Amino acid sequence: MHWPGDGPDDFFSGTGVRCNATVLCAKDRCDHLDCHGGPFLVALVGSVEEGGIALATVYSSEARQWSHMISVQSPGLLTDDGGHTAVVGDKVYVPSYECDSVVEFNIREQQLSVINVPENLGQGFLYLIGVEDGMLLFASVLKPRLYLLSMEAGPRGAAAWARRRVVELEPLLPPRALLDMSESNIWAVGFAEGVSVIFLRTPAGCYAIDLNSGRANKVGEFSIEKVMPYARFCTGGRLIRAAAVCRGWRAILSDPGFARGYRALHGAPPMLGFLHNEYRRGNRFVSTSTFRRPASHDHRDCHVLDSRHGLALLYAPGYHAPFDVCDLVTDNWREIDDDPKCHDIMHWPGDDPDDYYNGSIHCNATVFCAIDRCDHLDCHGGPFLVALVGSADEGSITLATVYSSETHQWSDMISVQTPGLQIDTGGRTAVVGNNKVYVPNYEGDSVVEYNIREQQLSVIKAPEILDQGYLDLLGVEDGMLLFASVRKPRLYLWSMEAGPGGAAAWARRRVVEPEPLLPPHALLDMSSSDVWTVGFAEGVRVIFLRTPAGLYAVELNSGRANKMGEFSIEKVMPYTFRIGAWGRLPASDEAPQAVAGAHVLTKTSLVSTSGINVGGFTAYYDE
Repeated sequence: MHWPGDGPDDFFSGTGVRCNATVLCAKDRCDHLDCHGGPFLVALVGSVEEGGIALATVYSSEARQWSHMISVQSPGLLTDDGGHTAVVGDKVYVPSYECDSVVEFNIREQQLSVINVPENLGQGFLYLIGVEDGMLLFASVLKPRLYLLSMEAGPRGAAAWARRRVVELEPLLPPRALLDMSESNIWAVGFAEGVSVIFLRTPAGCYAIDLNSGRANKVGEFSIEKVMPYARFCTGGRLIRAAAVCRGWRAILSDPGFARGYRALHGAPPMLGFLHNEYRRGNRFVSTSTFRRPASHDHRDCHVLDSRHGLALLYAPGYHAPFDVCDLVTDNWREIDDDPKCHDIMHWPGDDPDDYYNGSIHCNATVFCAIDRCDHLDCHGGPFLVALVGSADEGSITLATVYSSETHQWSDMISVQTPGLQIDTGGRTAVVGNNKVYVPNYEGDSVVEYNIREQQLSVIKAPEILDQGYLDLLGVEDGMLLFASVRKPRLYLWSMEAGPGGAAAWARRRVVEPEPLLPPHALLDMSSSDVWTVGFAEGVRVIFLRTPAGLYAVELNSGRANKMGEFSIEKVMPYTFRIGAWGRLPASDEAPQAVAGAHVLTKTSLVSTSGINVGGFTAYYDE
């Protein structure tokens, strides 16, 4: 238990133990939303400076005592007493001073092991910054880019590494912040898990980069060695109910600044529920919160095609205005008129039972916000786009068009030759930015990219080396497409970053073991595709699995699974709530049904030894 600064004489004595400390909740499989005041652990991991030995012990608030010290031989290892630590379940990870390895402390098994960083990564110094998707997250800065890599630890020091993301710093930081990057004047000093905010120390000060929005904010002139995000929680239901009966609270929560602060501090807006279609019965909304769909203009006779950015797209065949775009919270509906030039592509199997096998053009539809680089917090009532992408079976042609709510017109149809490709009319689509729409094909081995700005279509094929069976397009995460495949007994998640001309970079993102999450009867005959993904809630990271035992929602962050019902569903379209989309706030007797009371607001700040308030953050730092 020695840190530099305990005493000048001890610091240079060469006889002490360099130690790093980690505090964590002691509850098993906790989501850390309501564990305040609960049991905790404090883990110490250090190294003997001259003896080549790593040591560890852990304190339990329940037992009120430290465990016996354990050790492992680690020649040449020196733990970084000022580095960031990370926690995955019951395992604590501490970096080495040279950034070439990490020490894993398995608290439950009381074991220590060392995981070496492979030399062939070629990314310079890799700094451990935290955990994302259950994997360790590392960062390195090589002019002029920030590289993020993930590492999934295996038994006995084994590990699987993958490049997660590359961030171009020049558009985000001022020129003076990028001076002399080769001299390591820029490095990662902190990471806020859950909200995906990384902190960079630069010659021009400390900057917070929001990886989700691609924005950077300067948080001070001070020089910071280490930033430790701090989160405290308060339930959002009380705030919403206060807004329903108090004009002051209503003004606060309706202000766009509060909405942006909510997103910066908490991350994605909560999921209120999901939409799906029932055979010959139209659409249905299933609430996953206390929110209830307005009874007026329920439009249950329509088919729901897509849901994104707080909007739902519905389709009523046979009407002059066959499309409706609606905001379920504000109960605002906007009709889209028909256009003769789109008649051929505007066809879905099921419009007419006689047309189901007639070889007509098949189509998939996507709705999304049209505001450039929008964070979707205060864009309710704003412009939107509806993209249609379809395929002609006999002509092997893929076609596309887009409707703009600003011009009230459909664009001219564009097409590309795609021999053998058939658009999956029931598959999930994805949007990157507000410019590119991705639609899967029926065989699950490729996706069609519709570049709306350039009015171009291209096909991106999945490489055969993946060998993961049917790849299901789920959505977007970290600016990359997210795919899933189920192969007994695991759920595989893959990311794909699209490049020009149909090129793409693929990486395995995560492997989820369903057996601890789902009951045995839900996992029967997985090899026969009785279990597959039917939906994904972007931002809140919830995957919906259809199984023989019903529909389950699997939370990737907490590792929990909840059964949503016995019904059989082909496609789940989650509906998320934009914090700025209050519209008419409910009366006090309606408040319990107004918004998701089960979700929380997160108040995030930064912690160290000195403090400064910067734009809603309380930044604590080492001077």
